[in-house]
Amino acid sequence: MKKVEVTCRLITPLFMYGTTNKPEIRASSIKGVLRYWWRFFNYDGDEESFKNRENYIFGSVDNKSPVQIRVERDKNKCEIEKNKNILQEKNNKKSGNENYGGIKYLFYFLNAGENKNKSYVKENSEFKIQFRYIDESVVKEYLEALNWLQLFGGMGSRSRRGAGNFKIIKISGNDELAEEYRSKLILDFEDNKMYQNDLFKDKISIYRFKNGQGENWLKVLDAIGKKYKAFRNVKNEDIYGEKFQSEHKAVFGLPIGGKVKSDKVTKIKRMESPLIFKVLEIEKEKYECIVIRLHNSPLEKEEKLKKDDESLIDKFLQQDCFERIVLPEEVKG
Repeated sequence: MKKVEVTCRLITPLFMYGTTNKPEIRASSIKGVLRYWWRFFNYDGDEESFKNRENYIFGSVDNKSPVQIRVERDKNKCEIEKNKNILQEKNNKKSGNENYGGIKYLFYFLNAGENKNKSYVKENSEFKIQFRYIDESVVKEYLEALNWLQLFGGMGSRSRRGAGNFKIIKISGNDELAEEYRSKLILDFEDNKMYQNDLFKDKISIYRFKNGQGENWLKVLDAIGKKYKAFRNVKNEDIYGEKFQSEHKAVFGLPIGGKVKSDKVTKIKRMESPLIFKVLEIEKEKYECIVIRLHNSPLEKEEKLKKDDESLIDKFLQQDCFERIVLPEEVKG
């Protein structure tokens, strides 16, 4: 089998765990999230042909994928933070009036029960994803999906709220394939060229968070966390009216904490958030936060909250602190 290897570096902490509940960068988890983004951007409405193509690329109970994934980590470059409450650690690193309450809100699960001392893979850790393949056309599908993952998503728990963000720093192996994809996978932020793809049109909207620039990931993610928390404050009558309902929170994703007084919400149980908070490392000590809004995902459950409820998402993104990034395809149109 031929091989191509991609080296990645974490921008934000990674909360991914193995069967023993210890931090682990798992090949199966990475494959699952690659499959998600491949499906999101490639779905064409033809269920049967799409499913057949997906099963050939990623495998199914009836056939193995022509691509195998392995993850390697150098213990000297991939650090596990053990038995330390990340929220307490960050709150101790005050800067002026900053106490990282936004981080605490976004990573709320770390403040509950046994999670208070949960280990995690630290930011700046490096790891390698190795793709072994017999069909080059298929491994290219994996590399495209990996690029979408680094652009729009993250890995592990709370990935839609800024955890598990990473950047690709090196690609090696098959020289021709590595050379072909080096310019795609090693991001260049000039003129938003990395967003130049016809598949993105009508699938996503991207917003720059104007208050989300800083010299480290903590500041930029904390800033969006505080803005998000303030918007979702149940006492904010300008947004929610006089009577707050569970649907108001649920439109941003399920499950939600606290008491839920809505048959619609309790019936759905789980619904992925259409908003993703993403931290980008533009260059050394220069970070930026963007918000990705997903549109018309074919992966959503059929039972959804009223479409009108998504107007709350519009209100959130219409605040002055957000600026929509115009994709190259929209300029052409």
